[in-house]
Amino acid sequence: MDNSNQLNFSLLSRVMALAKPYTGLFLLAGLLAVVLAPLGILRPWLIQVMVDDHIFNYDIPGMTKIVAWLFAALFLESGLRYYFIYITSQLGQSVIRDLRVRVFNHITSLRLSYFDQTQSVPPQPGRSTI
Repeated sequence: MDNSNQLNFSLLSRVMALAKPYTGLFLLAGLLAVVLAPLGILRPWLIQVMVDDHIFNYDIPGMTKIVAWLFAALFLESGLRYYFIYITSQLGQSVIRDLRVRVFNHITSLRLSYFDQTQSVPPQPGRSTI
């Protein structure tokens, strides 16, 4: 049975522990995700209202108002999505940096005799020419 698609809760809890210093960014990213979800369906709904209520009834002022709302929704969603991507990227890179620092500190804390006894790179077979 393939276990690659199963959620590993112990690994998830370890990764979440690394993200704990960035709780503010994590909560802000969650809030932005919740805000962006309804904004994603706002523009198609505005287009439906524009077509059903204003284009078929030849209501030019109403259609102009809906177009203005469409552009406002577009700019709002684009700005929030950009900020969401920025925040989540910063969160991910910060967690990766902390993990790399922990690995580096662990490796540099080992005694030099460990590296004398442990082979870090397997031996390569000799080159053969044809």
